[in-house]
Amino acid sequence: DSDVEVISGKDTDYASFSIAPEQALALRKLTNELEESLKTILFTAHIKALTIATGYNQVVTGISFHGRPETLDSEKILGLFVNMLPFAMDVKSSSWRDLVGSVQSMSKDIE
Repeated sequence: DSDVEVISGKDTDYASFSIAPEQALALRKLTNELEESLKTILFTAHIKALTIATGYNQVVTGISFHGRPETLDSEKILGLFVNMLPFAMDVKSSSWRDLVGSVQSMSKDIE
């Protein structure tokens, strides 16, 4: 049995899953220990999973960010301002803390 639910839509498929309370607590503890956001921790885990799945240390994925103009009355502009940017990472054999730090540093450069 799996707690992953695959949902098929007209144009896309996606998976929905939940984690156990003890896993959520462990993630919260890790974010506090490393002083990083949950987004950074999960994005780092995604990158590490890609290296394991592909067998390559150099991987490319995407990171989303908003591109809404920062001008007066920009909230009145209609449209979708979410963009996807390629994110390339060379994952060397480093500690988890170092990898999270590298991902955070590169993410800040993008935003």
